[in-house]
Amino acid sequence: MADLLLRQVAPMLHGTYSDTVGRELMRATATLTGQLAFMSYDAGDHGIAQQHLIIALRLAKAADDRLYGSHLLANLATQAIYLGHTQDAARLAEAAIDGAGRAPAAVLARLYTTAASAYGRSGDKRVCQAALAKAERALGRSTPGAGPRWTNYFSPAHFAGAALKCLSDLQLSRQALRHHPDAIALGERNPRTLALHTALIATSYARAGDFDAACGWGWQLAQHATEIHSARVKKRIRELVTILGPHQSASQVNDLLHALGATASPV
Repeated sequence: MADLLLRQVAPMLHGTYSDTVGRELMRATATLTGQLAFMSYDAGDHGIAQQHLIIALRLAKAADDRLYGSHLLANLATQAIYLGHTQDAARLAEAAIDGAGRAPAAVLARLYTTAASAYGRSGDKRVCQAALAKAERALGRSTPGAGPRWTNYFSPAHFAGAALKCLSDLQLSRQALRHHPDAIALGERNPRTLALHTALIATSYARAGDFDAACGWGWQLAQHATEIHSARVKKRIRELVTILGPHQSASQVNDLLHALGATASPV
């Protein structure tokens, strides 16, 4: 995709077009650049991901596409959460919500979920749960296919996975685990997200002290993660290994830790 943008799309940006065609070209380029940024983020190339997100934001502004700009700000917030910059993440998420204005429900569901993730990571229980409630209400009002095309990925399963992570970050493991049936309702269409959510479920059970369940989900994670090349998945595996480590005297935990060892190494 990087080669496509550099060799074929970038030269087109220097052409002369009508306002309508020019905006559509900018919008399409912003979308491709945003996708490349997310791929870089998932691979752990955070400097490159941020550079492409900023370029995509400029293109979205040139296209006068406020909604996609808000989506990109939310992606910047998601990266900031991953890197532990929780205050920056919260500011970016709130800016995304403000910039979206009277957005379709599907857009608001995604943006409020991102805000909840930022506040959950920072430990702000009240604001996190308020944002989760707003996201859930917006998701309930949304109609599949009614929002922009880039919102189609955000399903009830994605919301459930984010809610599980937020509540787990707040040390509310039992409450978090109420979302686990919805979080794995992804089928086989999205193996990376399934692995991420399976890791969350295993980690939440481990934090709750239920090591039988944690190991059961951990074995599923080991199977899901075998063919997935993702820095995010590997990080969640390492988080699970860290939590289970002090309990490796139990044979089931020890066996699982050995199984996860090969997949937990950094990208």
